[in-house]
Amino acid sequence: MKFFKILLLLLFFVPLPSQAVGISVTPSAIDLLYPDIVEKKITIKNISTEPIIIYVYADDFSSNINIEPAEFELLPDQISRVNIAGDFSDFESGIQKTNISVLSKAKDKKSFNAISGVKIPISVYINKSYFTWSGSAVFVVVFFVLFIIWGLIYLFINIFSKKPKKHSKELINLLIHYKKKRWYKWW
Repeated sequence: MKFFKILLLLLFFVPLPSQAVGISVTPSAIDLLYPDIVEKKITIKNISTEPIIIYVYADDFSSNINIEPAEFELLPDQISRVNIAGDFSDFESGIQKTNISVLSKAKDKKSFNAISGVKIPISVYINKSYFTWSGSAVFVVVFFVLFIIWGLIYLFINIFSKKPKKHSKELINLLIHYKKKRWYKWW
């Protein structure tokens, strides 16, 4: 009985070695601005000492988030880029959040290394524009701008092309030479 207690004590307090395949993922979070920015790239690096297989998938909205490549192999210290694109055209304006899961497992089936993974939070900010420029709206705006420009050119040509009259006084200051008219002279 004493032997069993000592063995049990050793099993609980003596650390046993364990290994897991390792990966490094950058960036740590992804923000998409729909419809302006709909594609981002993540970089995955194998930091373990053996070849691994990587699986990348979206936890939610898997039909709206496209991941290329979703499964690939990495040798030790090898780096790979993964494209993440989103199509949220059928969603209302707002914010949608989910995670991108990146799992890695050893390529060798005889390896005792555990599967490791990383979750990358992804936020999609959906901003739908209520006014869209149609052909008729563009025509109206361009027409009014050209009309205003034409009017200003016509005004400047008329102002600068007039010749001064002969025997005309130099600029008359109306504030100084103003004479008040009397009511009885109007009749």
